[in-house]
Amino acid sequence: LSSIASEQSGTSAGGRLPVALIPVRDKAVLLLKQSMQALFDNADDTLFQMADRASSNGEQNAFFEAMRDLRLKRKGIEGGFLELVGGRFTALNQVEIGKAPMLESISFANLSLMNTDALEESVAVDAMVAKVMNQNSLALGHLTTRLNALVSKKLDDKSNPLGPVALCEGFLSACSGLGVEIRVKLIIFKLFEKYVLSQLEDLYAHTNQLLAAAGVLPDLKSAAPRKPAQRSRAPSSHADEAFAGEMNE
Repeated sequence: LSSIASEQSGTSAGGRLPVALIPVRDKAVLLLKQSMQALFDNADDTLFQMADRASSNGEQNAFFEAMRDLRLKRKGIEGGFLELVGGRFTALNQVEIGKAPMLESISFANLSLMNTDALEESVAVDAMVAKVMNQNSLALGHLTTRLNALVSKKLDDKSNPLGPVALCEGFLSACSGLGVEIRVKLIIFKLFEKYVLSQLEDLYAHTNQLLAAAGVLPDLKSAAPRKPAQRSRAPSSHADEAFAGEMNE
């Protein structure tokens, strides 16, 4: 939080984050930090149990190597992810003059060049995003509407810094240095879905409530935040069973 705040203080007056968004950013970073800690606290047990169930020495070694890699890179992944979230907030009021928007062109030729791992990764991320959008579309839409009332950039749910697209992109970027095979990477994505994306209902409720209390479109009504006691962390064995079932399908 302190590093994000120092970056924020260094921005120009024209790009400074509106005062009403500072507590929103700080609350979001705090909740996401807690969720990321839950992810890594459970990742070790989940990977160990899956290694214990491995059908070959090679498969078992892949899980053990992934455990080691995650332990070594945990701090960097957590910090990198949260820094990217904070950076997206900082950029909300920074308008680049003289640059045309860069639209990524996707063609069948480009898709054919994608390797199997990249396609599997893309499909997994698309499924996670779709699930969040389906379950939290109203609250996310209210948050996007409130952000648009405060910032100079026109946002939609995809470009919302707390939307599932932005969060998944941030996590993928933070995990880019992991040297794990796609099977293990998909398990890590499932952990991200279980311990981070599944908590977005609370995050959207809290951030909408903060903005409404600050007078930003208070008439928009969405669900109130759940009580902290309801933020349950399922045992890693349950997560392991779910992941193992999906991988065996």
